[in-house]
Amino acid sequence: MSSANGQAPDPEIPAKARTRKYSASYKARIVAEYEELDKSGKGALLPGGPVSVAGLGVA
Repeated sequence: MSSANGQAPDPEIPAKARTRKYSASYKARIVAEYEELDKSGKGALLPGGPVSVAGLGVA
């Protein structure tokens, strides 16, 4: 297989990035763990900050 310019594509670069998909049971387990933590524990679990928390659907 070759690209339009006649060179073989680089096998180290995926054709398309894969989106992470998490099961409902995994999400429920993480939310339950999150809700049991104090403020500092929540920060340690979700180092991304408010964006990560919003992604879980908890505030």
